[in-house]
Amino acid sequence: MRCDCPLLENKLLQSCMETNVQRPIILRGLASRLFPRGQSWTFDELDRRAGSIEMDGVQRAPEGSTLFGYADESSMRKNVYLDPTVAEQRHPPMRVRDFVRHVRAAGAKGSSCYLWAPIYHAERIEGEQFEGRCSSLAEILQRDLVDLRWDELDAFARLGKFGLLHTMQVFVSGAKAVTGSHYDQSQNIFLHLNGAKRFLLFPPLLGARALAPYPVRHPRDRQARVRLQDTDYETWPCAAQAHGSAVEAILGPGDGLFLPYGWWHHVESLESENVSINFWFKGGELARRPPLQIPRPLPEPMLLDLVRDVELFIAAAVSQDQLGPFLLWMHMPQAVLANEMPPSGEELRWLKIANFVHLRAAELVPSSLLSRWLETLEVRRFAWLDLYENEQEDEQNHDGARVSKLHGDQEPEHSDWPLASALGRHAGGCRTVFHCHLGVRRRACWARARHLCGAPVQKRSCSRSHAPPH
Repeated sequence: MRCDCPLLENKLLQSCMETNVQRPIILRGLASRLFPRGQSWTFDELDRRAGSIEMDGVQRAPEGSTLFGYADESSMRKNVYLDPTVAEQRHPPMRVRDFVRHVRAAGAKGSSCYLWAPIYHAERIEGEQFEGRCSSLAEILQRDLVDLRWDELDAFARLGKFGLLHTMQVFVSGAKAVTGSHYDQSQNIFLHLNGAKRFLLFPPLLGARALAPYPVRHPRDRQARVRLQDTDYETWPCAAQAHGSAVEAILGPGDGLFLPYGWWHHVESLESENVSINFWFKGGELARRPPLQIPRPLPEPMLLDLVRDVELFIAAAVSQDQLGPFLLWMHMPQAVLANEMPPSGEELRWLKIANFVHLRAAELVPSSLLSRWLETLEVRRFAWLDLYENEQEDEQNHDGARVSKLHGDQEPEHSDWPLASALGRHAGGCRTVFHCHLGVRRRACWARARHLCGAPVQKRSCSRSHAPPH
């Protein structure tokens, strides 16, 4: 959707920012209004004013490509999957001047480098207290940033109940740069300063069904395995659901975009030199756990978070390497056709876990969305990925750990990770017994889990954090 400034009294904008039914909206002229000096941030100006600054936020595309993958490196030690390409995509520190020259030398064919550089970041001090930190780039560009209309940005945040501003970032790209489809667990105000960009946007649940996100504890968590610019429909038949469903947003200089929490976005740079900034907010009521009040029906972003919690719960209950086979078995009748049955002696426990998942889903997910919500637990999401064979070995030797290949057509070796231990290890840090994050008391959750899963549940601490990112 689209509206023109003036904004905050605009009924269309207000409806798009309503917490329970948020939708993206193009805001023509918003960047010019909030950040009038921003349009002076051309490649030449950044080179002149900040050329000597060495940046560690330069991303590198695979050789011969201009596709840049998304990865949350802050969560690397919480992952159980391996992906060496994550380290490969981080370019060594690079001066702004050298980056500009590299992009210009690549010309119309597109550069293999893309600058994602933080300007401001709020770091947690204690509890809900945060301290803001500015980067060296922000110090150089300070005289421009002080003129940013922070009062109007705050008004947007209040209107959408966004919560705390946690990151401000600049994006600098050349021709044909593409950021693969992913979603953020943040509210995003995106201001485009120079050049042009094209966004393809998908609602939270549609994207989760059609784009095959990586598993929660993968380094590329929240990124799609489906590539929109070169889709392999034989491998990913689910991608057909994305046809005709995208919301397209094309931004020119001075434009803005509201990108809601949980919405999937694929981003293309359309001109030879492109500069943007954005503001990520914590998420407000959509991200609060437990929420002050449980909305009914649950908004799609919360249903997407619920899928994440279900995935963590099942992985804890049956072990990570049995997650794929369990989901194949749970999605009847495919499991019967594939002759994929529980490991010997696990039949009753698997049945109780599946019943638990279906029971909670029936209680929490609107009936009109239930079948589509269950489709997000697509078993192919977990196929053809490298999995740490032993998490303790991972801690001792991160680089040399042995891995087992988890193939969609091969049943992994069964792990006897006890249910009690699995739930206990995950109870402290992650939102695992997934109705817990909707405000049910933790004690009741544990009692319910013990009763339904037929095993004693003992909370115990562990040296390694298992909390999911964000």
